[in-house]
Amino acid sequence: IGSTPREKEYPKPKESLSDALKQVKMIGPDAKVGDQVDFSIFEPMYERELEGMAKIEAIEQQTFEGAPTKVFRIRSTMPSLGIDSEAVVAGDGTTLEDTIGGLVKMRLEPKEVAQDVQYNNDVIVSNAAVLDKPINAARTRESIDLKITGPITADHLFNNDRQQFTAVDGGYKFVGKKASVAGLPPLKVPVQESSVAEWLKPSTFVQSDDPRLVAKAHEVAGDETDAFAISSKLCEWVHSHVETTFSAQLTNALEVLENPRGDCTEHSILFIGLARAAGIPAREVAGLIYVETPKPGFYFHQWATVWVGKWVDIDPTFNQPLADATHIKLGEGDLFEQAKLVPVIGRLRIEVLEDAQAVAAEKEKP
Repeated sequence: IGSTPREKEYPKPKESLSDALKQVKMIGPDAKVGDQVDFSIFEPMYERELEGMAKIEAIEQQTFEGAPTKVFRIRSTMPSLGIDSEAVVAGDGTTLEDTIGGLVKMRLEPKEVAQDVQYNNDVIVSNAAVLDKPINAARTRESIDLKITGPITADHLFNNDRQQFTAVDGGYKFVGKKASVAGLPPLKVPVQESSVAEWLKPSTFVQSDDPRLVAKAHEVAGDETDAFAISSKLCEWVHSHVETTFSAQLTNALEVLENPRGDCTEHSILFIGLARAAGIPAREVAGLIYVETPKPGFYFHQWATVWVGKWVDIDPTFNQPLADATHIKLGEGDLFEQAKLVPVIGRLRIEVLEDAQAVAAEKEKP
């Protein structure tokens, strides 16, 4: 990872060839709707083994390459991630289509169809909760009230001093506030609290013990010893030094330091690596943020949270040492925790409730 070899040893997983061929095993001549098998898969990215269940939900006829074809619809569920996938499998075991989390679809197609460059889909817009009009003073307002509907579960409900979810008819009321450190006493680095020590440790994608990250963190921090002041400096440095461009790769802090370009994931992972290297506990946050282009709406986004006496959201992509009120946190922690957002991406609908700030501003006008 990031040109740095790491070696870890795990217990032998339960996964076997039988698990990999689960769909082929299920579609024999005696297969029927309702048949199911349990399976196990070791996922290197998450560094853990995941348990799941696959079930035949339908057996039907489809036309494939001009010929009637018997197909099996098989739904696989991994409860620990909250992700379902549905595969359409032919009788010979060929997977014709696989839809993961209702979001990513892989399909077997003729070459001329697969290479049709006229087809396009703006994934960023199609997965956003688009609004019918812009939000007034989105970046500077102190708070925002929203109604959010969609497949939100307990895994996505984060309540703290910056945001609150309250169940309402058909969804959740969300109240977001701008992050604040008002009244918080200074906290010197390195932070010593044992309760947050986990978020000082290096990890697979956050190599905060690497001499290059440590040297850069100390260079940016200078003589400053206050955790929030250093976080603010690191936020500004990452924002100004990382070129903003779309990225579809799975990246890590060291790679971004060496090749400073990317989107919110690159900005946040580098910031977290530098913060930990400076002695400040930091972790990843994922959710939605309001953006006006290409269309006004809430888009998938990643940022960070740092411990400076309490957890404070900070967004290096937008150079916000105190994240604005439109940040909706739905996931927090490592890659495994962030993967739990897959079932909700592109499926949320957001309504802006009465814009109290806009109403007050209108009343102030002569």
